[in-house]
This record gives sequence, C-alpha cells and structure tokens, in this order.
Amino acid sequence: GDSIAEASSFYKIPPENILILVDDVCQDAGRMRVRGSGSHGGQNGLKSIIQRLGTDKFPRIRFGVGQKPNPQYDLAAWVLGTLPQADMKKLQSCFPLIEEAAKQIFDGKIDGAMGLCNGHRPDGE
Repeated sequence: GDSIAEASSFYKIPPENILILVDDVCQDAGRMRVRGSGSHGGQNGLKSIIQRLGTDKFPRIRFGVGQKPNPQYDLAAWVLGTLPQADMKKLQSCFPLIEEAAKQIFDGKIDGAMGLCNGHRPDGE
C-alpha cells in the first residue's frame, strides 16, 4: 500500500484511476473477479492499499491461486511460491482475459470487464 499511495500522490493519480491486480486464495486457481470498489475481503495487500489511499474506491481484478495445501502451510510461502503445474496452467488461461478486462476498465467499462471475468472458469472445468 505504501508504494501505491506514494505513486498516486506524486503523479496526482486519483484512486479510481488505479487498477490493482491481486491474488486470491479464496478462489480456485484460474477463477477471477472484477470489482470497481469494495472491501479488502481479508486480502492483506488490498487492506494495506485501502488503508494508505484512505478509500476503497479503486478497481481491482482478483485472480484465484487456490487455497494452501494444508492449514499449517505458511500463507506467504503459498502465494509467493511456485504453484503446482495444473494450477499454473489454469492461472495462465486468465492472462488474455485480464488484459482485456484492464483495457475495458481503463475505457470506463467496468461492467464489461465484470461480465468478461466474473464467473470465469479455467479451461477444462
């Protein structure tokens, strides 16, 4: 959140013009969700950004990386580590949709981006 808030302030970018891409352990690998604003939903990165910007009014694309393999597994190690190959393939199938959703968001078409991504199931599901 610190670096985003500093860049926003320095370049005079309002929060609603900042697009955040964030991993989501609450969604299966390859699932996505676009929102124009909202709470952090337990995601620490979003929590920090909201706190530092002083608002939750910024678009975000959440992409699923799946839950950690067992409760004892370190969460940071899971999201910063190497995903299993099958999960990585599912996540990679999202990249073209993430690109298109970002374009739509920057064109002011958040509803189009939501329609494109929300509910997306990776290939084979």
